[in-house]
Order: sequence, then C-alpha cells, then structure tokens
Amino acid sequence: MTSLPVARPPHLLHDLLTFRTTPSPFIRPPHLLHDLLTFYATSSPFARPSHLSRDLLTYRATYSLRVPLQLCCGGAVSTQLITNSLDCCAGQSFDQREQICCAGRLFNRTDYDTCCGGQPIVHANQLCCGCQALPRSLNMRCCGVATYDRRSQFCCKDTVYDDADYDYATYQRLACCESTPYDRQTAGCCRKEIYNLAEEACCLGTLNNRTTEGALYCCGRNLIVLNNQGCCGNKIYNRTTEICCGGQVSDRGDATRCCGVYPHNPVRQLCCLGNVIESSSRNERCCGDKVYDVERQCCRAFRHILTGVACGFFNKYGDFLL
Repeated sequence: MTSLPVARPPHLLHDLLTFRTTPSPFIRPPHLLHDLLTFYATSSPFARPSHLSRDLLTYRATYSLRVPLQLCCGGAVSTQLITNSLDCCAGQSFDQREQICCAGRLFNRTDYDTCCGGQPIVHANQLCCGCQALPRSLNMRCCGVATYDRRSQFCCKDTVYDDADYDYATYQRLACCESTPYDRQTAGCCRKEIYNLAEEACCLGTLNNRTTEGALYCCGRNLIVLNNQGCCGNKIYNRTTEICCGGQVSDRGDATRCCGVYPHNPVRQLCCLGNVIESSSRNERCCGDKVYDVERQCCRAFRHILTGVACGFFNKYGDFLL
C-alpha cells in the first residue's frame, strides 16, 4: 500500500466519507479505514485517542446510514435504510416518518402519533375511549365511551357519577360493586350485592346476618362467635367440648394439647413423633416413635433402645459419657 502523505486527520476522514458518496473503483473502504488507523498510530504526534474515537464514530454513523436493507411487503421488495422507517400497511409499504397506518388505511402523519377506531389521533390532545376519539385534559379519564374528571366524578363499569351525590369524605372512600358505587367504611360488596357491614357479613360469597352479639368472623361460608366457637379449617367447632388438631376436629376429653392430628394430655401421655402413647411411669421418655425407661434402658441415635450393659458409656438419660 502506498505510504500516506503528511496530512491532517480530517483530510483522511474527509476522503473516507467522500468515498461513500463517490465510490472509487481502485480502493475499498476497509483500506481507507486501515490508512486512517495507521496514520493515527504512526504519523500523527498530535493525535489523541479522543480524536480517533470521535472521527471513527463519525465514519461509522455516516457509513451505517448508507447500508441498504430490504422489506418484503405484499409480495414486493422495497429498499430502505438501516433506520427501519419502512413498514407494511395492508400489503403496501410506507414510510412511518411520513405516514401512519390505522386499520389498514394510510394517513399523512402530520401531528398524528397513534390510532383510535381506525382513525389517526394526537395522543397528547385526545383520549381513545371505546374506539372514540374525545378531547383530553389534565384530569380526564375514560369511562366506557365517555370521559370523566377524576377530581369530581366517579366511574363504575362505564357509568359516570357526579360528586354532587356524595360528600367529599365519602367520595374518597368509594369503590365499585358492579356498576354501583358504595362507601367502603359502612358497606361491602358480596357477589355483586351491596350489604351493610354492621348487619351482615360476607363469608366466601355467602351473606350471613349478624344476629348474635359479640365479635364475629367467618369460618368457611358461616359466621361464628369468638367466645364459644372456633374455626378448624372451614369447619365450626365447640372449643369447650372439642379440639382442633391439624385441621381435624376431635372430642376434647381431657386433652389440652395436640400431637400431630391427635388430642394429647401431657400429664398421662407422651407425644412421640406424632404418636400418642400412654405413659405408665415418670421415667419414660421418647426414643423416636417409641418409649423407653431411662432407669433401665438407653436410647441411641434417637432410634434404638438398648438395655443393661449394651448401653455402654451412655448414662440412663442417653447422654454419652466422655
């Protein structure tokens, strides 16, 4: 390759960029780029890395904008730049910078930036409510095919309510039950029906009357009283005569605790890995799911019950003696 004459970097860059508009039959772009890099590496004592990066980025941007791409639309091939401005609209190619496609029809873009019901609209100035273009303002929102002001109106399932129907405090607590607003402080919504919180309770979609005094809460689909009833899973049980263990209701008897799913009285029974075992001596302890006598036996590895000399260096409580 012919050595480069003494020249300033911008000259090389100018030649490189000029080639993209006026190709030379004797030289290819990579050679020009190589010469530019060589010049910075060997011939320019004044060049800094920032100069090289800036000039190469300028070349890359100019070079890339002229790389052709193709688009297949409606059986025809169109050529576009790398900016990807071309697109298809009902089998017809168009430039997205100049036109907009709405429901298969082309419109001149002007200020339009989106579509509504097959027509172009300006998003900053219009709302699309139910495929209808309506004027937009700061606090306007869609309510079905209409708009409402969220500062002074309320929308429930495509129905607009004015705040004239409610005082300001109530308006802040409104919620929707289907298409009807209600005050969440005094009412609730149970399966599309509004009810009074003071008189009824909604339990899994079933309304129950609050006929009994006291603090009430739901257990499954039913309402229970806290002071004499309990909830076991979704079942109501009498906490005086019954006990809930592991989601199962059993007769309480003299049980005060649970052992897995079984009632358990720790005074006369042992709970060994979920098994209730009657205890006949205070010396009995659990060894896994079995019982052993600590005066005569020992438990090794929490599974094996040994007797007498077989206990080795273990004391009567199963502890290893050093």
